[in-house]
Amino acid sequence: MPWLVKDEVLFIHVPRCGGTSITKFHKVAQQAEEGYNLYYRLGLRYYYYRYKVLESANFPFMTYENLLVLFQVTLATVLLVFVPQLPENFPAPYVMYGMACTLFINSTFVWTAPVLMR
Repeated sequence: MPWLVKDEVLFIHVPRCGGTSITKFHKVAQQAEEGYNLYYRLGLRYYYYRYKVLESANFPFMTYENLLVLFQVTLATVLLVFVPQLPENFPAPYVMYGMACTLFINSTFVWTAPVLMR
C-alpha cells in the first residue's frame, strides 16, 4: 500500500478510493525510490509496474512475465527438437515447461485484481 509524507501530512492510499490520481500527482513512485539501494528500487519498480498492469486489465495477458514464458517455451522446444546430442533423461526442457506454465497461470490468472480482492 503506497504512502507519502509531505508537509507534515501522512497520506496512505487505500485501494479503490480515488488514490491513484493523488498518487500520480504527488509522484509517489518516483519519491519512494529516492535514497535506497538498487535491490529496493527494482522491487518498487516491479510493484508499480504490476500496479499499472492491474489497473488496465483484470486478467493481463500482454506482460513481461508472459514474454518470459514465451522465451522459456521456445528455448525448451529448441532444446528438445533441435539438439540431438542431449542425454535421454535430460530434465531441463521439462523443468522449463513446468516453470513456464506455473508463471503463466500465476501472473495471468492468480496474481490478479479479481483474485486478490482488489
